[in-house]
Amino acid sequence: MANMQCGEVKESENNESKQWSSLQCYEIVHNNSSNSSNMKDEILLDNGSTLDLFSNAEFFTDIKVANKPMELHTNTGTKINNHKAHVYGFGEVWFDENAIANIFSLKNLLINHHVKFDSEKYNAFDVINKETKKLVQFIANKDGLYVFTPPQSFRDSNLKTMVSHTSIVKTVKENMQGYTAKQIQLVDCTRALYHNIGTPSLKNFKGIVKGNLIKNLPISVEDIEQAEQIYGPDLYGLKGKATRTTPKSVVNEEIEIPSELISKNHKLDLCIDVIYVCGIPFLASIDTQIKYQCVVYLESCESDGFYKAIDAILRKYNKARFTVAMIHSDREFKPIMNNVIDNMEDVVMNYANPQIMCRKLKEVFIH
Repeated sequence: MANMQCGEVKESENNESKQWSSLQCYEIVHNNSSNSSNMKDEILLDNGSTLDLFSNAEFFTDIKVANKPMELHTNTGTKINNHKAHVYGFGEVWFDENAIANIFSLKNLLINHHVKFDSEKYNAFDVINKETKKLVQFIANKDGLYVFTPPQSFRDSNLKTMVSHTSIVKTVKENMQGYTAKQIQLVDCTRALYHNIGTPSLKNFKGIVKGNLIKNLPISVEDIEQAEQIYGPDLYGLKGKATRTTPKSVVNEEIEIPSELISKNHKLDLCIDVIYVCGIPFLASIDTQIKYQCVVYLESCESDGFYKAIDAILRKYNKARFTVAMIHSDREFKPIMNNVIDNMEDVVMNYANPQIMCRKLKEVFIH
């Protein structure tokens, strides 16, 4: 049986965080060691703690040094903790490899989770994530503590995350493994010669060796390749050769509209209607003269949404020096468009029956 002790985390002179814990995690006396052997494989839900503390590295990732250390006081002494980690689906927790339990504070768990307990159904806490709606149960064990045992899939997902965030860097010493002392000696001789002749490109260096341009060289092309494998690209050989590429120039691809087209079609008639794509509303428009089509997303099907959409369409015409004199639409737009048109000067609305409007749109698209 675990010895439950009340501990305090005080705020010290270095602005350390202040927390409380009802579980003494660093020195717990067990009368039966077999009951406590799996505490590191479980997560404990503690309603007497204000800190979240983990020790099992299979349950978290991204261990880092905390900005402010935590000083934990218990009846057995004081312990400083200055490491934090990330638990998938929960967030940031304190980490200490010497802790014998993994603790979730009920206070902190309530921030992003719904917690339910109904003793008439079963002796367990139902913890539901507010975003994902996933359910996790903390079930009472033989000691009366409410624990959750993460499945192997949870541990495997943490392992994949750690591997994906780990940068695998091999040292020169590791790269030398598998080579004989004679090969390494020739590699060092190759690098020394490479620096003495001014660090040419790798292609030119191989050409010098192949062409026997320097007499009595003890190295071969194979030694050059092995030097690259062990030491990697030479720093001095890269300087001045890896230059910044010139970016492509920005070209204005706008086509100037002929003045004859603008003068003959200065004032345009615009036909509008609402279309739905996967249930999302868009305002579609086409003019009767130059047949320019435009589709704009409707933030809302109210006056403000229509005003923004029509304003975006009219700005395109105005930029090209065209003027929209009349807008054709169904009568169903009348209650909305009356409020919109009041804010637009020199634009007249023409409301038609749906059948006439549909026929007009077809004529515009065909011709």
